[in-house]
Amino acid sequence: MLKRWIIIVAALALVGAGTYLGFSYLSVGASAPGSDDITVEIPIESGSEIIAEGRVVPLDDVTACFAAEGIVRQVLVAEGDQIEAGQVLARLDLRSREIGLAQAVAQEQGAQARLDLARRGPDAVDLEAVLAGVEVARAGLQSAQGGLASATANLARATKSATEEELAIAGHQVEQAKNALWAAQAQRDAICGRVGKGAQEADCDAAQAGVQQTQEAVYIAELGVERLLARPLAEEVAAAQAQVLQAQGQVASVEAQVLKAEADYRRAAKGPSAESVRMAEADLAQAQTAVRHAQLALEQSELRAPRGGTVVRTDLKVGQPVSPSSGSVLIADLTRWVVETTDLSELSVVQVQVGDQAILRFDALPDVELKGVVTDIAPLGELQRGEITYKVTLSPQEPDPRLAWNMTSEVSIIPSQPNK
Repeated sequence: MLKRWIIIVAALALVGAGTYLGFSYLSVGASAPGSDDITVEIPIESGSEIIAEGRVVPLDDVTACFAAEGIVRQVLVAEGDQIEAGQVLARLDLRSREIGLAQAVAQEQGAQARLDLARRGPDAVDLEAVLAGVEVARAGLQSAQGGLASATANLARATKSATEEELAIAGHQVEQAKNALWAAQAQRDAICGRVGKGAQEADCDAAQAGVQQTQEAVYIAELGVERLLARPLAEEVAAAQAQVLQAQGQVASVEAQVLKAEADYRRAAKGPSAESVRMAEADLAQAQTAVRHAQLALEQSELRAPRGGTVVRTDLKVGQPVSPSSGSVLIADLTRWVVETTDLSELSVVQVQVGDQAILRFDALPDVELKGVVTDIAPLGELQRGEITYKVTLSPQEPDPRLAWNMTSEVSIIPSQPNK
């Protein structure tokens, strides 16, 4: 690629032949439909061009990602679409965020009501309502404690072997199921034996179905005996332990609610105080913040285009889980291009300045030769294949609709102040 060796050999041949250092002129031709041909002559110091490889990239491109985690519900654009800044590109599943916002708004309204109550002081009706809240919380605590007792009892049963009584009951259930099976089989045999003699084929099929049902009942009863004999089962113990932990957490949570409700009642009974007003104001501020967070979460469920342009690539799919680090849409302005060098060495970059002229040639477009200008020089070099290289950005002075992203280019930079 890039005729680098041809240029080096030609330069050595000129030096060997004693070619003097002079000035020549490089002609660049450009024409547009309906206009006269224009020839631009650029003075070039012989042998002073700096040759580098480059690639074509858009002047402006951006990768848009969701700011929050979620499941993609809609993808509204496809590769190649022209979009405008602010346009919705995709949406996440909104249901959990809508529920979160509704809960936050309800909590804000409750906090506002408590602040109003703290400021004006409760009346008899208010006191009754607060007291009713205490009773509701206490009833919830009793229910949670009952759930904990039930879970604890289940855990105790799960960790013990089956009792003789349990085995006897299970065995009796097996006998009952077998008796029912025998009766169903006898009934089936009697009915099916009379098919064509007063009984229908459908009656025989129904009797057979009844036999199958009783066979399943026998199997279930026998399985119950086996499970009793195998106790304690590790999976049942683990499940029972998890239920106990969950019930304990529920009790602790409801106990806290009871304490808060009782404290609220005591404060309400005392009448308004500066402290209660301050606490209510703080609760309201916290609730308002929660509403703003919920609103932001709802807004972040939409991915909007940060700029207009063309959708170059999207890896979003409906049903796909995404996060700020996964799932994106690449947007670029494919009407304005620049060329970025990929191998300009530290020995060469010191001769280049912003504003230097250049000639841009493209491997895929051998008939295209564009005049360019250096618009940016990266201040930080990168180590590539054992050599420090610097990225220099050049802007073509003439548009060409055939340019495409990542096309390779040969860049001939003409330093305005070459090293002597």
